[in-house]
Amino acid sequence: MNLYHALITRSDHENFTSGQFQLWRNAVLVFECFSLELPWLDNEINVSCIPYGEYTCVADNTGRHRFFKVLNVPGRSGIEFHVLNTVSGTEGCIGLGTGCDFSLDRSVYTLIDSDDALGYLKLLTIKEFKLTIQYAGLPF
Repeated sequence: MNLYHALITRSDHENFTSGQFQLWRNAVLVFECFSLELPWLDNEINVSCIPYGEYTCVADNTGRHRFFKVLNVPGRSGIEFHVLNTVSGTEGCIGLGTGCDFSLDRSVYTLIDSDDALGYLKLLTIKEFKLTIQYAGLPF
């Protein structure tokens, strides 16, 4: 049985939350990329990233973005992984990209090749995985 577990190790910034996404299968690293979320604003709907913690993610064929849905987020619903370039394109969901770039003043974080990152995950035909979101410490 293949057991998948994803880990997002993230750093808080004033205007966004950046992170490293790792997907593991039976303790073997399968995929690694960058993540982007809204800044932490007390888990407010549509303006905040989701809290640190552990979640279950399931393949999503019916949602708005149809990649993966994050279940049991306290006080929230409709949280998904989806293609994302900057935080202006999300209302609380998680974006993934194969690369990232900061603006010169480090106020804007852009994901690169987000569609490639999510396309790869979809090719793995994963039905469900556990997700742990943890604090990385100082912003990178």
